[in-house]
This record gives sequence, structure tokens and C-alpha cells, in this order.
Amino acid sequence: MKTVLIRQRPSIGDCLLLSPLIGQLKHVTVITDAQYLNGALPLIFQGIPGVDRVECIDSLEWTTPPNQQIDPLLFGAATSPLPYTVKTANLVLDCNAAFIQFEREHAGLPPYGIAKFWLKHHNLYDPNANLLPKYNISEKKREEVAQWLWEKNPDKKPMVGIVLRAGAWPRDWNYNCLASKIADWLYTRGYMPVGIDPIKPLVNSYGISCVGKQIDFVAALLEQCTAILTPDTGILHLAQAVNIPQVALWGIIPPALRVEGYDCIVVPKKSLGYCQTPDELATCQCPWKFQQWSCLRRITLSMIINGLKEVLP
Repeated sequence: MKTVLIRQRPSIGDCLLLSPLIGQLKHVTVITDAQYLNGALPLIFQGIPGVDRVECIDSLEWTTPPNQQIDPLLFGAATSPLPYTVKTANLVLDCNAAFIQFEREHAGLPPYGIAKFWLKHHNLYDPNANLLPKYNISEKKREEVAQWLWEKNPDKKPMVGIVLRAGAWPRDWNYNCLASKIADWLYTRGYMPVGIDPIKPLVNSYGISCVGKQIDFVAALLEQCTAILTPDTGILHLAQAVNIPQVALWGIIPPALRVEGYDCIVVPKKSLGYCQTPDELATCQCPWKFQQWSCLRRITLSMIINGLKEVLP
């Protein structure tokens, strides 16, 4: 059995975007970090087809400085003895450095997306390959979610997930209670809004929030939604992995780099471009000039509603 070491930015989306590569490798043991988001990464890998086993280590035992290209220099970079499973890994996937370097070489606009990049990087690309993320949900988790929804949504209203925050500030969009306004709009049209955030609940008395739930529970909950509203964050990729349509709030980076082939409506239809006015520049939160988002706080309520209308029955 292959033992594959995953080194990466802590990221649910990056894990899921590896699923086409893992599907090509087949029958792998993945070694990953259990600290991020209460063990989200092992739970994600356990659901990716082709992963037979997941082992966890403390990422501090084997990481190198951020953005440093380590492939294949990982094994001389640790500050403490490496765990046995790391030393015996026969493939290193360096998600933290390799794709970042690839982006920088192409000024933040590489010619193809992450899933295709990994297949090409390891000489496994097939032009006919399915590049969409995949995630398997257990029947036990489906039953747990069904019981939870029986209490939270007894009228069985169709649900729309709302991702309240993203991992990077430039992708945060919930300003001036925008998420609450979207939830109000959905509820008045017969939908049950569901807040997708491990810490922050939806600010509506009628809405559902999955605060404190682990990522495999969230996946089973997403599977029950009609659609999901989200910025470019891990839940966007998880929704696609369980075949749920997305309304994705976007900035400057071409959507094909992240969501090529997804069942996705991108908002706004046309990029808002870089921040230019004094007010925009004063509040701009885009720290990476090689990989810049437009500030999502420039996306309006009407833009989002129009996107939702395209996917909701």
C-alpha cells in the first residue's frame, strides 16, 4: 500500500482538490495533521475515494517555513525526529509550496486549476479524467443528520446553506448583516436558511446553524440542501463533492482556477476588478498581490439574490 504524506496549508478545499489525484493513485495511506478545525482534515480524507487509511501527526514535527519549496527536501527539514510513518512515506504531496510557486510563476493566474495541477505535477494527468472533488458520506452520518433535522426543520422546508465566513479575510463577505438579509429573503420565499460555520450562528430566530458540528456532519447536511451560498472556501468544494449546486461569491481570480466543471453560479457575473477609489483602497483587505481577490464587500444584496434565483426552483 502506498503511504502518501500530505503537507499543505490547513485547508479543507485543498484536501478535496487532491481527490482526482488520490483516485488515480488508489489504495493510499494518508498522513496529515489532526489539529486544524478540530480534526477536519482526517475526516475529509477518510471520505475521499481511494484513501484506505488516515494517520495523524503533529504538523509541527515536519513542517518547514511557509511557502518554502520542500519537495523532495522534507526529510532534512524537521527540527525534531520524524515519526516512523513520515520517514516511510513513499510519496510527498507538498500542497503548501508547490502550487503557490506555480501561481507565482504565472503572476497569480496559472493556466489551469489545482486539481489538474496535481495530476500534471505527478505525471498522472489524463485528458479524460474527472477533475471534480469526491466525498463519501456514511449512512450513520446521514441518519444522525436526519434526526437533527427532524428537530430543527420539522416542516421539512427546502434548505439553503449560507457559509458565513471564509478562511482568508479578502473572501469574507458578511458585512452590514448581509447574511441575515439573505436569510430573511430565503425564509419569506419558503426556504430554510442554514448557517454553515463551526463557531458563529446565523442571526435569525428561524434559521438553523450547525455550530460545533464536525465536517462529516456538515457534508451530510449539505447533501440535504437545495443549494449553498459561499465564498471561495472549503465548503464550496465540499458542496460540489456531494453534488449540491453552489452560488459562489467571487473576486478577481478566474473562477476556472478553482471551480472548473462545478455546478456553480459565480457572483458577480463579471469581475468587479481591483479596488480603485479612495474608499475602496482604505478598506481593501487583499494582502497577496500575486493572488488578489477583489473585496467581496463590494458585492451587493441584489447581485446575490439574482444568483440564488438562477439555482433555486
